[in-house]
Amino acid sequence: MKMMFFKRIAVILLCVLCVIQLSGCDDKGALVGTWELTGAAVDGESVNVDDVGFIEMQLNSDGTVTLTTSDGTAQSTWSYDSGKLVVDGVNYTFDDGFITMNNSGMYLKFEKR
Repeated sequence: MKMMFFKRIAVILLCVLCVIQLSGCDDKGALVGTWELTGAAVDGESVNVDDVGFIEMQLNSDGTVTLTTSDGTAQSTWSYDSGKLVVDGVNYTFDDGFITMNNSGMYLKFEKR
């Protein structure tokens, strides 16, 4: 009888641990991949993406990022915690499958390729 009680407790604890582990999952895995600039605006005015130039971010699972623009390539880091995405020290948001940046009147929108 005691053994059955301890087995039940063990199963309950295992279930609780699984729920805790799953609740710790966030969108970080969904962020890994290549993101390309698909929209831009300055001071609320839409800007043709072709006029901005090519911008792409390759977010790697190890926290590194390769930023590629029309001018060249750079390496840096990225992090995602509690809904906040930071790429190369700049704050972004990840919502509805898009990465966006809205800073000092400049808006950028990235879509995953």
